[in-house]
Amino acid sequence: MTITVKEIEELKEYFVNDLYSNTRSEQRADNTYYADTFLIPQLSPAHRPALPVLRTGKGARLIDSPAEHIVTRNPQAFKRGTQESDIAPVDRILTMLNQQWIPLLKRQNPNPFKESARKILLRGESWLQLAHNSSWVTGKQVRTGLPVLFLTPDPINVYADPKEVNGIPERVIVWCKRMPWLIKQVFGDWGNPKNKKPTEKVDWLAYFDKDVRYFEADGEPVLKDGIQENLYGFVPFIHAISGFGYQSETGEPSDLIV
Repeated sequence: MTITVKEIEELKEYFVNDLYSNTRSEQRADNTYYADTFLIPQLSPAHRPALPVLRTGKGARLIDSPAEHIVTRNPQAFKRGTQESDIAPVDRILTMLNQQWIPLLKRQNPNPFKESARKILLRGESWLQLAHNSSWVTGKQVRTGLPVLFLTPDPINVYADPKEVNGIPERVIVWCKRMPWLIKQVFGDWGNPKNKKPTEKVDWLAYFDKDVRYFEADGEPVLKDGIQENLYGFVPFIHAISGFGYQSETGEPSDLIV
């Protein structure tokens, strides 16, 4: 599949302003209850000195407590080979995952197992983003940690094509605000086209499909040649939804992501 920068920008506008508009509105409203900052219109400013607002934090407990119980303290990986000859390599992989990878993931901050459960309950969905650990393949190749990074981006910033296979969508756009110094740290040739100060935020856009990837900050491409081949050969995002919603006749994401 080939795509142009203009088409990526048009897709972003459609995802942000149309397809996911209701979903993001609901998620941001839900977040005010989690953060205990929701408005109380029944209590006018004139009454507040006599009737102060008591914030109990119950919204956060309703999310965090189940998340703690859902996630086991000892998560395990399981896989069954389809043929007799598959058993030995599968056993080898499972031993590596359960004895090396999972213990390291549990020490990751934030813990991706707990973070995924929390996002499922708070946002109605969660995302797992996979990326290679560059220190394993470039420079001095200091092979500490894991060769694969397991990231848990906030679903509010992830916009995906609704068509998925095993939770992997055909296309993903990440649209969010980032600090300019962070962009410069990762992409040294970025020119800061809007002359943002260190305290100001930059509009960050990342696009992925199985064939290509494209990143830009404040409208300026940060990858060599702009649109690059996606060497992974797949979209490195995995999606999960809470199951509290339903697939409506209109296909509205806010009916499914609850």
